[in-house]
Amino acid sequence: MLGYCVGAKLWKRFKDIFKFSILFALILGVVLTIICYLFTAQIVSAFLTDVTAFDYATQFARTLLTTSFLFGVFYVLTNALQAMGAATASLVINLSRQGIIFIPALFILKAILGLTGLVWAQPVADILSIALAAVLYINTFKKLSREQIA
Repeated sequence: MLGYCVGAKLWKRFKDIFKFSILFALILGVVLTIICYLFTAQIVSAFLTDVTAFDYATQFARTLLTTSFLFGVFYVLTNALQAMGAATASLVINLSRQGIIFIPALFILKAILGLTGLVWAQPVADILSIALAAVLYINTFKKLSREQIA
């Protein structure tokens, strides 16, 4: 839908669809994250039986859930950039979450926090990647808006 709106230069419709998508993704993300958080032990128990591993896995899963409600927002931003023809920005964002930001975060947070830092590397990468996506989206949208006026 976003791509069609860009192609047809329907910017009001683009904004409306974008806002709806962000809101829907955020609400769905929050609801699903709460459900997963409440049932973390049951979910982990489906995969693990060792008590030591179970406790660690439950803690690890709950740490990862701290930013999971933002996944939908991340992907809406990425898709919006793709729809606007900003393929390079979209690629950078996708590489940032699991590479450009995540890998350095692993090393830096392990050095600072030890093993706990390894667990928190993904949530930190998620937050920084979403911030990067938001900045790139805003810049791309402003650029396209200026080109439409000129």
